[in-house]
Amino acid sequence: MGLLNKMMFSGMVGYMIGTRQFNQQNQEDAEFAFEPGTITPNTVFDSNRDITQSDHDSAIHPSSIVKGDIEMGNGVQIGAFCSLHGENGNGIYVGTSSVIQDGVIIEGFASLSPTFNEHTDQDPSKHSRFRVYIEDETFISYQAQIQGPVRIGRQAYIGPQALVSNSDIGERAIIAPGANVIGVRIEPNRLVPAGVTIASQESADNLPPITSSDVTEDI
Repeated sequence: MGLLNKMMFSGMVGYMIGTRQFNQQNQEDAEFAFEPGTITPNTVFDSNRDITQSDHDSAIHPSSIVKGDIEMGNGVQIGAFCSLHGENGNGIYVGTSSVIQDGVIIEGFASLSPTFNEHTDQDPSKHSRFRVYIEDETFISYQAQIQGPVRIGRQAYIGPQALVSNSDIGERAIIAPGANVIGVRIEPNRLVPAGVTIASQESADNLPPITSSDVTEDI
């Protein structure tokens, strides 16, 4: 791993660990200080907006747009100027304790070929309602774009201005800032370097794993 990637990786991992610990210990003082038990009304939203939750302490910033079939787990935080489009049968699921930072766009895109099912171990019928399925404790950073069908595994990190389209992202994978992941499966614990485009399964399979020694050394 090059020096620049090591520095970026160290910063991202440290930030992720610190954020998760902070959220677990100080939920009431986390990034969006909304009262638990409410979803702040959006300034702009569709008449078909249909948000369901497994619990009632998630928060949506009032400047964000949420449309269609959206389901959220417990403790989800959605920042400012985000757009979540779950219309026309293209539902979106956001798992428990996940964070979606400012400017993120998430869309189902039914017109895309569902190669997602070719690259995932998940039972396609299990999540057939959702074109985008974001598992628990996932962190999606500023201005990232998610174009379904997409699954993002538990504790994965999607960096600022990254693009994930028609893909399956494994648990604890890191998609670094500005990277593009298109039509592939990323195995768990893999790092997609900053600015790189991964658009073939061969390229995805050649990504090096993130090892415990890498994390210990860099942090």
